[in-house]
Formats: sequence, C-alpha cells, structure tokens
Amino acid sequence: MILFYIPLKRYFITQFFMKKILVTLLIITVAISGCNLFKRDPKKAVNEGVSNLSEVIKMSYSFTINGVINAAAGEKPAKTTFALDVSGKSDSKDKESPIGDMTVKMNFGIDDQKNAAELLLKMLDKKVFLNLTKLELGALNSEEVKTQMGSVLNTWWSMAGEDNFFGELTKEQANMKESFKETQFFTNASEEGEEEINGVKTTRYRVELDKEAMKKFLMDIARLSSNQPTPEDEIAIQDSLKDLEFSGGVWVGEDDILHRVKGTVMTAPKDGAVGSFDIDYKAWDYGEDVLVTAPESSKEFNPLALLPVLGAFSSFSQEADTGTSTSGAAIDNPLGSKQVKK
Repeated sequence: MILFYIPLKRYFITQFFMKKILVTLLIITVAISGCNLFKRDPKKAVNEGVSNLSEVIKMSYSFTINGVINAAAGEKPAKTTFALDVSGKSDSKDKESPIGDMTVKMNFGIDDQKNAAELLLKMLDKKVFLNLTKLELGALNSEEVKTQMGSVLNTWWSMAGEDNFFGELTKEQANMKESFKETQFFTNASEEGEEEINGVKTTRYRVELDKEAMKKFLMDIARLSSNQPTPEDEIAIQDSLKDLEFSGGVWVGEDDILHRVKGTVMTAPKDGAVGSFDIDYKAWDYGEDVLVTAPESSKEFNPLALLPVLGAFSSFSQEADTGTSTSGAAIDNPLGSKQVKK
C-alpha cells in the first residue's frame, strides 16, 4: 500500500500546484490584455449612447456646422458658404412648462456677398421669447437695414406655446422618439482611446453611417408625420444617401450616454452641387439644474411685424440677382433680465 501511496501523493500535489499556476497565469494574461474580455462591443456602445441621449431631460449643448456648396458648372450661385453656431441649455422635467435658453449665430455667403444673423430664444412659463439681435445682409446698405428692420431688431417678442407644444408627447411624437431610440445609426465602430469632455471621462469611437438604418428612420418619420411616402420619395431618399459619406467619431461617456459627435459629411452626386460640411455636437451637464433668464419686458408677437423682415429679404433677393454687393449693418442690444429657476 505504501508503494501506491507515495506516487499518488506526488500526483495529487503536482496537480494541485499545476492548477494554481494555470489560474495565476490566466489572471496575469487578462490583466496584461487590459481586461478585453469585459469590454463592450463598440457598435453596441455607440448606438446605445445615442439612444440614451433621448432620455436626458436636463442638459447643456453646443452645435456647430461649417459648410461649403459648390454648384455644378455654369449654375448660379457658384459657391455658397455658411457657418452655424448653436448653444444653449434645456430642462424638460416639467413637461407642462419646460425651460430653455438658446443662442443661434449664422454667417452665410453667396458668392461674394457676406451675410450674418443672430437670434436669441428663451422658453419658460409656457411662452417662447424671441429676439433677432443681428441681421447683416451684404446686398443691402446700412441705412436700408436700419429703416426696414428697426422695428423688429433688438426687441423681445413673446408667443404663447401651442397646445401640442407643451405637455405629454402626442402619440406621433412618442412613436418618433421610439423610432429614434431603436435606430442604430452607426456601424463599423472601433475604439480609438479615452478623452475627457467637460469633466466626463469618455471613450472615442471611429464610426461609419449606416445608410440603410438612416433610410428606414427617415421613412418612418415621414409615415409618422402623416405624409405617407411614395415609391418616388423612397428612391429620392435612397439616392441622396448613396451620394452621402460621413467620416468622424462618436464620444460615449462612462454614463453610457453620447457626449460628442464630430466629423465631416460629404455629398457628391454625379450631376449637381458638391457639398462638404464639418459638424461638431457636444452635450454635457446631464441632470444639472438649468437657470434661464427672462427679459424684463417683451411685446406680444404679431405676424405683421414680419413685414419689414420680408421687405428686407425681398430687397436682398433682388440685389443678389443683379450681382451687386454692399456692406450690411449689425446691431447689438444687451437687455436687462430677471432670473427664473426651475
């Protein structure tokens, strides 16, 4: 018996230590590889980040787009450029009375004509406040702009929100939101590294636009908007997407929510204008309280107040057709305000 005991004892001791060594090696291997076994699938992480953004009720954001469109040979205008800069904050916790504050700045050029506009928008107390603080049309001289726009510029206008603007989402709006959440807009995602955005640790992913998913989403939106798309509409959407390319990245935070989209959109149809658009969207301060400043005074909006605006744009259009260009006018008017917090 002793002769059998000694080899068996050695066998079990050897097996015991071999298992410990194998387990130790496995732990070291996982640690060295950066725990890749536990990393999320990039495509899933990106699209869930986009979907989760629709559930954020308090946030700050910024969006810029810089684009240039070159017309087909012989067409006018030959070149159009524009730069859009939108920034703001919003709080939709109280669906009956959401609040928000937005600044919109735009610069656009038509061939040699340079134009600019700036709009302030505030939403609170079930009202929308608008203030056109700047309008500069290169085809109009300063005196014309001041005369025609003087009664509209730098004035806060208030409008009562429509019944379907505040409150719970309508069935159509809810379905649109659900379609957005379910659509996986990006594909071929690959992780590129980590980056901090406004104090939030994020992972940066290189992505491509899923054109089939985008097509389905656009068709769904058309149907839900009571505009049943025709076969011709579907072909037009498909052709537009076929000529469109997106190159860029998506940043998803540790909170599993999208924090940034940055890239370039190119459109180059065989026959027609060629466009290039650099976009950059950022969002932060999720869940943070939003403070909105309301104007001390405002005028109730009257559609007739738009007549000077229409007159200015009519003159602008006529001058643009003749190819003339003069300097425009820019007016700024900081207004006093009171604070409203929600």
